[in-house]
Amino acid sequence: MTPIEITAIIGAITGSVSLSIVTYKTWKEKPRLNFTIEKAYWSIHTVNDPTFNPISINVRIDNKGNKGTTIHSTSISFDYDGEHKTIKDNHNISILIPPHESTRQLFSYHIKRNEFKIENDIKNATLTMNYTHGQKEIQIPIIGEWK
Repeated sequence: MTPIEITAIIGAITGSVSLSIVTYKTWKEKPRLNFTIEKAYWSIHTVNDPTFNPISINVRIDNKGNKGTTIHSTSISFDYDGEHKTIKDNHNISILIPPHESTRQLFSYHIKRNEFKIENDIKNATLTMNYTHGQKEIQIPIIGEWK
């Protein structure tokens, strides 16, 4: 082998290793969120105010990454009685998730009963969370009535 070929091989190996290290560090330093749905339910608000159905979702959020992030908005979407519904969180939220920490959060969505009346379980819903570094969708198999 000529000195130029040896230099080229060393350069290729060094470049590949450097790229691998940078990619790994970038992956490790970003937030890595895991979501666990602990409870999901809907209810008739109260007998005194039956004008809307709230949907409530308790979520455990784990940040296993080395960087914090903030959840800015959430929405829930599902099919019910042949209609597709997407409902945004009815609160302005700003939930900081520090690195290597966990938190539990309750998200609530209010549906006006004169627009849409929930009477049965909601199946195959999707919770979407928008945070500083991306978006994550979580499947919720069933949202049952609070009893």
